[in-house]
Amino acid sequence: MMDSFKTTWSRRLFNYPLLHMALNDRWVRLALILFLGICLGFVVLLLPMIRSTPADFQPTVKVRLLDLIQSKALTRTARQNIQAKDFEQSFFAYRLAISNDPGNTELYREYLSALKKSPINQDTLFWSHKIDNQVIWLLRLSEEDPNDILLCAGLMDQFQRAEDAARLGRVVDSEEYPIVKKYFIKRAFMEEKWKLFNTEWMNCLGEPVSAPIRKNVLTELGFSELDIDDLRLHQLAWKSLVQKDEAAYSELLNQSQTELSDSNEFVPSDQLQLTANKLVLRLSSWLSHEADYHGAKARLKDAGLNSPVDECFEWPLIAARDPEGAKKIASDWIKKNTIEEFSDALRVNQVLKRLGWRQLQNQYLDKCRTIFERSQPRIWLIHADFLIADQRWTLLKALGTELQIDQSMGSKLKGLGKFYEGLAEFKTGLKSKTERLLTEAAEFDYPTPDLTRYVAEGLLECNAPDLASQCLARLDEVDRKLPLIAAISFEVAVARKDADEALKAAKNLYDTNPDFPVYYSNLASALISSGKDPELAVQLAEKTLKVMPTAPAFSINAAMAHLLNDNAERARELLEPLQETKKGALELDFWNYAWARIHEIEGNRAEAQTIAAKINLDSLYPRQRDFLASLDQ
Repeated sequence: MMDSFKTTWSRRLFNYPLLHMALNDRWVRLALILFLGICLGFVVLLLPMIRSTPADFQPTVKVRLLDLIQSKALTRTARQNIQAKDFEQSFFAYRLAISNDPGNTELYREYLSALKKSPINQDTLFWSHKIDNQVIWLLRLSEEDPNDILLCAGLMDQFQRAEDAARLGRVVDSEEYPIVKKYFIKRAFMEEKWKLFNTEWMNCLGEPVSAPIRKNVLTELGFSELDIDDLRLHQLAWKSLVQKDEAAYSELLNQSQTELSDSNEFVPSDQLQLTANKLVLRLSSWLSHEADYHGAKARLKDAGLNSPVDECFEWPLIAARDPEGAKKIASDWIKKNTIEEFSDALRVNQVLKRLGWRQLQNQYLDKCRTIFERSQPRIWLIHADFLIADQRWTLLKALGTELQIDQSMGSKLKGLGKFYEGLAEFKTGLKSKTERLLTEAAEFDYPTPDLTRYVAEGLLECNAPDLASQCLARLDEVDRKLPLIAAISFEVAVARKDADEALKAAKNLYDTNPDFPVYYSNLASALISSGKDPELAVQLAEKTLKVMPTAPAFSINAAMAHLLNDNAERARELLEPLQETKKGALELDFWNYAWARIHEIEGNRAEAQTIAAKINLDSLYPRQRDFLASLDQ
């Protein structure tokens, strides 16, 4: 049977010598099978057939089997180097492993976690400034998993990139993950926005920045000892710079002089020493403590943790004795150095701003824009804010036009360009296009809540509260509860005299921190304007008055709260001491409104009508206008 089969096929394959030989010769057959196996192996090894990215991820990335084998080998090498404390070789191996398997989410996590847990030294500082692509890909692959966001934000913060940490932290629910509030505080400090710094501090700790840090509260929120000490250093820096507190500065200086450990493990004191020295560089620059500046700079250099940007903090010290020489040094530095990190660019810009070197700052921002216009669209806002502060409306209009035609960001910033062009038209009094441009800006969907808030603030400044409200209406309810957005929402509602929207925004603010005087004062005002919940309005207005008893506005507010309950006696008691006190136009209108209500409650309608005639109705809310209208009936 077998012989018959072989004979039949031998005849059929007679014209195919290789197959004929394979059928009749066992060794040729084995050689052919081996050859075909080798060819198939080459196909599997060398052709990208294996999916690297998750199943539902787009775009799909496929890799070769050889790539996966190399990636696993490199990962093992990286782990072995970590155990051997050879961190530089470990990070290099991790990056090569990722390049071979670019869709492996766990590999990104492992690499970034290893970097975060490594000791603070020149190697880790070097690699920490080369992680942006890995961070972006990890968050894309994991669909912005909160734990991955916190990993990346913590890594950015660890290496003095507070602005990037805060940008990542904005995606995470700060109530569920309170640690992100620390990043907001630090970014506000780095940008020297003291009002925002105070607000973020209150949102995090519930206490003024000058009050002692409540460690027990922060521990309950999940803050580590390192996080608490880090906040403490920034509190000392704020006291040194803003309050001129010499004791606070001395304490910060002592911390900066702590020696780095020799350990090859991550040591919190090393992180704090790095932070303290960076803060001393900044503070000694503005406080004219030249010896302290050079001491901190030397310590960072000895530890290999220095940066070219550190030199910019010396410019104010040189400028104190040689302004033109300092400006020349700064100009040469800007021409010579290329800034790779956006956070560093912000620091240099802050120094130039405080020194008042406006022309040099404009040149520097032009240079930064060419570097970061694609990767960091915020550079457009910073440059525009500079032009706005200098009232360079022609240049602002040109920048707005450039944003509208620029394709590097797609159409994401086109609305911002319309806003800048409209603002320039408004400020120069050429209002032919203003309404159309600002209306189009208000109708645009901006890529982030912060950018929406920024445009809404500008629209309000252009006396367009209705457009600002339209702009904010595009945000969802979660975003509208963010403190900064709730704050501008409250201002817009007050400008529009929309009592319901003002109450909603005030409640959102109050819920973030019920113990913050500004927030419960705003809620009291909103309750008074809407006429809702008189008991709570009285409680909050009286609470505000206890905190700020000398401000006429809060006495008037408290009186109007009591008038919701027709308590004319208490209202009169609050208002009479203010008869001779100087009042602003708005305070005067509400003062007269309160007296009109008192006289109406007491039955003196004629006097109420006389006082009502003095009031500018534009200052009042609809419910309050209705009351004045009822006096004439």
